[in-house]
Amino acid sequence: MSEQSYLKLKEFVERHPVAVRSAQPLKTGVEVGISFVGDNEKYHFRKEKDGGYLRRGPASDPDFSLIVPDAAVEEIGAMNTDDIGEFGIAFFKLVLTQEQARKIHVRIHAGVFSFLTHGYFGVLALGGGKVMKYLGGKGFGSLGAIKDAITKARGA
Repeated sequence: MSEQSYLKLKEFVERHPVAVRSAQPLKTGVEVGISFVGDNEKYHFRKEKDGGYLRRGPASDPDFSLIVPDAAVEEIGAMNTDDIGEFGIAFFKLVLTQEQARKIHVRIHAGVFSFLTHGYFGVLALGGGKVMKYLGGKGFGSLGAIKDAITKARGA
């Protein structure tokens, strides 16, 4: 199923309006490592001048890596919204869930400064109050709390 997951996520990342708009604040050259549960092959997201692309092969210098189960790809691929806030909440729910079959695992490689300069907080801002309210309810209600979580996750 991982080949199907790669193709489905690639389609979403490169063509779905919410994903295309979400990638706009990212700095050209930003990379995120991606692997699928049960698949030994490595993939990566890379932001280019004309958009974001999901490609085969490992990232050369990822800011963070995601381990994505097929069930999470199915949920993301089935999203029927153009609202970045709704998408952001759905993504963070998959990161924070305790259900292992749906959980997206995140491994942070970059420091807080890279997250600031590479545009991730710009993506967060596009999600607006909806995302910040959701994150606040999970203990990440300020940039300081998000910074602390990044620092802690990076040391894990």
